[in-house]
Amino acid sequence: MAASSAFGKYRPETEQGIRTPSEVKTDKVIENMKKIWKRCAKEEGLNVAGMGAWIHRLRYTPTDIEAFSIAIAEYQYQKDFSDHMGFFLSSLINNCKGNEVTIHTAHLTERIDNLGFRNTKDITVKGNSGRKVGYGMKGGTITVEGNAGGDVGLLIDAGSIIVKGDSGVWVGRKMEGGVIIIEGNTGEDVGYHMQGGEIHILGDSYKISNGVWAGKIFHGNDLVLDKIWDEKDNHEDPFDDYNG
Repeated sequence: MAASSAFGKYRPETEQGIRTPSEVKTDKVIENMKKIWKRCAKEEGLNVAGMGAWIHRLRYTPTDIEAFSIAIAEYQYQKDFSDHMGFFLSSLINNCKGNEVTIHTAHLTERIDNLGFRNTKDITVKGNSGRKVGYGMKGGTITVEGNAGGDVGLLIDAGSIIVKGDSGVWVGRKMEGGVIIIEGNTGEDVGYHMQGGEIHILGDSYKISNGVWAGKIFHGNDLVLDKIWDEKDNHEDPFDDYNG
């Protein structure tokens, strides 16, 4: 099916050269980011609030975050790197005064989960993302110039997420608002327990969940599901105690 003209036709991205960590200029700001990351990585349980408190002491720019995203390759084989680094980068972005941030992931072997956690900025991911991109997003935009893992837009409240490639299962799970656009194919259970917002799928492979509570789902130009919240429905959620 032809892609919606509103979002443009997906074309393969021209491969761009990625700087290696040795080519990244090392300065005091990046070194301080590394020190805080190492301190957080040593914690037995990740404390996102505590991480943010340490980051809040730093003074840095979106360019510094971009440079740090290239330098993190040296840490990618640490325990829980994918999960923890996503929260760390998100905290850096959330605390930055600049609104436009670029994150590089194409040089990494491990995918980063939780990118754009509680986001309100405009983020571009140059490469793939892991699970839960845009987790709890409050506004802004996230554009993934590659593929994404499962749970794209988990609990998104506002803003927009665009994935240029394919995504995993549970796109828009529990989303309450905002817009999610998948230009490629998706996994199963699209819109599982979504409560509002819109999901647009431009690829041919997708499967809508039977558990959509409210919201709109499009395939290309076609509105394939439009559901209004019904108080009579049973909205009990077996994942209420699930933190993943």
